[in-house]
Amino acid sequence: MAGKKETDPSGRFAGASRGTIAVMATVILKPDRERSVLLRHPWVFSGAIGRVTGRPADGAAVDVLADDGRWLARGAWSGQSQIQVRLWTWEPDEAIDAALIRRYVELTREAVFYLDPHICRRCRYRSTELLWQCPQCHEWNTFVEERIARATEADVAEAG
Repeated sequence: MAGKKETDPSGRFAGASRGTIAVMATVILKPDRERSVLLRHPWVFSGAIGRVTGRPADGAAVDVLADDGRWLARGAWSGQSQIQVRLWTWEPDEAIDAALIRRYVELTREAVFYLDPHICRRCRYRSTELLWQCPQCHEWNTFVEERIARATEADVAEAG
């Protein structure tokens, strides 16, 4: 909604009036469970969480720490889900604010999503994985990644 100021009627996000969402709690991972976060996987599953300090409401910003106290990432809490933290940033100085969300929306608009990006050059068999041998024609090393161009506004209007 362009030009309309977003509000937080629930009061969950302290600092929302300043345009940033304040961190309300800390999630501390179990020992040796930080690898996926360090590899920038965007989810923290409930089984990886050792303890939570504070009482975050669903959607509240939380910092994610390793069991030794090292800061790893920041994300949104979802207490009723098996994916309890959806990570937004791996930079400690980056605030969760409108600029960050705008950046993610723009990245998503530029992304190309398709289900079967790999295709056999010989028989045109499609696969989600890059295979060494085609299961249809049984030829070796014939798979290539199909590059799809981003849809233009005209393509979207024509399809709609």
